Amino acid sequence: MIKRRLLIGLTAILLLSGCWDIKDLQDVNYAVSVGLDYKQGKYIIYAQYIDFSFVSKQETGKVSEPPLQWVGKGEGETIDLAMNNLFNTTQQRTMWSHITNVVLTNDMLTHGLENVEETLSRFREIRYTPWVYGTHESIEDIYTTPGFFNFTVLNTILNEPMEHYEQKSYIKPMRYVRFISIFREPDQTILLPSISVNKDQWKKNNKNEKKLAVNGVFAIKNNTLKGWFDKESLVGLRWMEPSTVRSPLAIKNDGKIIAVISAGRPKIGIRYIAEEESPHFSITLKLEGELFESLDSITESELIEKAQQKIKEEVMTTYENGLKHNVDLYSLEHVLYRKNFRLWKKTQEEDGFQLNKESIRSLDVEVNITHSGMIRTKVRKMPPEK
Repeated sequence: MIKRRLLIGLTAILLLSGCWDIKDLQDVNYAVSVGLDYKQGKYIIYAQYIDFSFVSKQETGKVSEPPLQWVGKGEGETIDLAMNNLFNTTQQRTMWSHITNVVLTNDMLTHGLENVEETLSRFREIRYTPWVYGTHESIEDIYTTPGFFNFTVLNTILNEPMEHYEQKSYIKPMRYVRFISIFREPDQTILLPSISVNKDQWKKNNKNEKKLAVNGVFAIKNNTLKGWFDKESLVGLRWMEPSTVRSPLAIKNDGKIIAVISAGRPKIGIRYIAEEESPHFSITLKLEGELFESLDSITESELIEKAQQKIKEEVMTTYENGLKHNVDLYSLEHVLYRKNFRLWKKTQEEDGFQLNKESIRSLDVEVNITHSGMIRTKVRKMPPEK
């Protein structure tokens, strides 16, 4: 009896000790990026592979040679068929669980994203954590743009945008989970970051070297591409984004810059006002600021007043830039949907709610200067009133 129990126990141990389906690193292709395009009635999928043994070299010391990477392309009448077309030449099994970004071309966005959302969300190997971008550039150019110091593409803003965003908050990066969470929300405008290739800002050994840059947003609403906006037309967007950490604000007097502050951490309040069946909105902004440069003598109260006025102007300028293209950049219509569904539904039955310049009834901005630098500045404290 004892021998029988011992035999059963040993058999169980033998079964548990085996890793039947384990695969070595070199036996699998790991895709880190997926790009989607649409041309002439066909979906085009791009996959980027990197050599993960090269990544391990990065972690153990300085790398003296450029990273090895591959970009493949497949075509098909559906996204899945395009993916299977790519498999014709992949040589080994492809793993999609390491995807860190998804890039969608302008043509793909124009065609519509129903199939993209359906396929990526249904495919169990792709997680909900990749960063999502749109682009006007060739996806192959995007995926072959190097980072610094011979690091792989994993060390670029395409795959690690948050460190960059926290240093200069302008256009907030978007993860796929956030994208799909608002994709079907009525009157919610998706502001998809636009990735581009800058070819002249950096030089390597006195030769131009291209680098990735976020140059604007694609505005998408109700599964329809509403337009593209460059960074210059979105100066006020950062102040309407709660995640803004810090962003530079130049303070001018008579057209001359007299100070630069870093403002961030906005607390945003949006309230709708129903008047004669036509909703209006009241917005309040509270921000913290730090003085980075003081180029002329100015009192603290003057600095705060000019900063508040400048932020107010930028918020309204961006809002009006959206109106020119019939785009609700601040998703004010979605605020109405959330806070007064009955009124929102009524406006939809009457051909929708049309925003105009007067739709923002009031905009109040409050800036609190929390730090003025580590040296004595030219910002003067006003004497107390007697």
